[in-house]
Amino acid sequence: MKHVFIAAVLSLCLLGCFEIDILVKVNRNGSGTVEQTVLMSKATVQQMREFAQSFGEKNKKEFSLIDKKTLIKDAAAMGKGVHFMYAKPVSEKEREGYIAYYSFKDINELKINQNPSDKAPMPGEEVSKPPSEPLSFSFRSGKQPTLTIRQPEKTFTPDSSSDSTEESLPAADDSSGLEMMTEMMKGLRVSIALEVKGTILKTNATYVDANRVTLMEMDFEQLIRDREKFKAISLHKPQTIEDAKRLLKDIPGIKLETASETIIQFQ
Repeated sequence: MKHVFIAAVLSLCLLGCFEIDILVKVNRNGSGTVEQTVLMSKATVQQMREFAQSFGEKNKKEFSLIDKKTLIKDAAAMGKGVHFMYAKPVSEKEREGYIAYYSFKDINELKINQNPSDKAPMPGEEVSKPPSEPLSFSFRSGKQPTLTIRQPEKTFTPDSSSDSTEESLPAADDSSGLEMMTEMMKGLRVSIALEVKGTILKTNATYVDANRVTLMEMDFEQLIRDREKFKAISLHKPQTIEDAKRLLKDIPGIKLETASETIIQFQ
């Protein structure tokens, strides 16, 4: 699992322009919904479609980014009582994808994986994914409900025997390599936000806008343009999203909640 964060970024870069936005909506009784938007460039989708069609008779099903069976499995992975409701396609001028809607009865059971490559649809052979890094939640009901969002703890030890991504990331002084990475990371964006149904009374969250709290918003194109920060990441080789947060927190355009617990009281 060495250099897991770097492997996750590289797997997303292979898809070209890729964006995933996760919005958790919480009701006053602790129930709610998860809206997950996945978008990628139309050129990449066309390549995936052609790849799928190349299987010929082995794959008679028409290619679609919306795989209901996978989305149902995703719901189960989010926790007990989480159900997939439906998904609708999204088509923009240069991108296409889908929005998947899930419901949950009790946010105490909900887990949201921060690792963006978890939702990268790769046709063909199975590709090993970096480990899950889920956000967990604790909810206390009442006239003024209180929601606590907990960051994940490290649950694995890097495997020093694996060097598969050791040389995948260009050095900070490698101009040609950086230009290539900049082009690959155009449009690569990940965000996770939470909305409460009501008014936020008190919170220690860093990024608050009305009833919405942003937990993570990462524009990887901004990252690659900051040569000093990129050099620091190259040297430290973050192995998880949590490691990366500590290195990325001061880059303009990137929002990362670093508190181990974020508390929101609302009514």
